[in-house]
Amino acid sequence: MSGSREQKTPSDAPSARDGYPHGRKRKMNRYVPSIEIDEEIREKAKKQADICWREMNKSWAKEPRLFTDDSFRKGFIGELATRRYLGLPLILKNYLDLGYDLLYNGQRIDVKTSMIYEPLRQPLTGGFRVFVSVKEKLGMVDILLFTKLEPDESKAHLIGWIWREDLEKAPIVQMGNMPCPAYNVYFSYMKPIEDLISD
Repeated sequence: MSGSREQKTPSDAPSARDGYPHGRKRKMNRYVPSIEIDEEIREKAKKQADICWREMNKSWAKEPRLFTDDSFRKGFIGELATRRYLGLPLILKNYLDLGYDLLYNGQRIDVKTSMIYEPLRQPLTGGFRVFVSVKEKLGMVDILLFTKLEPDESKAHLIGWIWREDLEKAPIVQMGNMPCPAYNVYFSYMKPIEDLISD
């Protein structure tokens, strides 16, 4: 689902001496795979987003909203693109019931999708980062997988992934445009999508 935000800050990417807790730092510049968004993905994402929005309005009527109906739709686009890349059926589960988006090689994966505001330039650098709200409920999740959706929604880029326990060790920041604090996850500490397949 959606729930992550993106910002490019190459100048403040952590160095090895920062003691960043995600383990070994990855290659700083690398290309990431992209998936074309076709009409099948668009239609399935819109249909499931409408269902989830109605259910959320019933069950979370008095709770603060982290999502909108459109953020649900974009999140499902990212999940469907991930499913296509991994060779999984384009069948969406009810995230509100399961607590995760998809199951792959026995691992429960939460797909975090966010928009970029200009076409993605590759290769990505180590300073590229995503933010994940500390209010996200991730108790049923093993892996967080990050995707970025092009401004025109023509492509989804599969940025990388991390184990949930690594996310929980990441620095927490409070940016001015954020409603709550968030985990700060740099691209250079994400595992490549190819590693997920090989693992």
